[in-house]
Amino acid sequence: MTLHWTAGHKGIEGNEDVDHKAKRAARGKSSDKKMLPFYLRKCLLINPAAVKWAHHESQMEMWKDGWKASYRGKHAMSLDESTPSKRFLKTISQEELSRIDAS
Repeated sequence: MTLHWTAGHKGIEGNEDVDHKAKRAARGKSSDKKMLPFYLRKCLLINPAAVKWAHHESQMEMWKDGWKASYRGKHAMSLDESTPSKRFLKTISQEELSRIDAS
């Protein structure tokens, strides 16, 4: 197999076939494992950064749902339907604000 980078895809022999196969694979419809080279038959490794990001996103969604269901969240939404805004979330996520002064 040889790979070549190209600036465009029109007029390149076999490109439409490869494009179709790539789109099928993206939808989860992949080649039969027996037809793949051995090194492609194994499961892909998990990307720790992607796992952490997905966890962070799910936690933020849970927090938003809890906020919107709370008394204060409902009151805030009556004033501004976009609450909690990205600006608000960024403001309360500042490390300086999360520290408690013990003095």
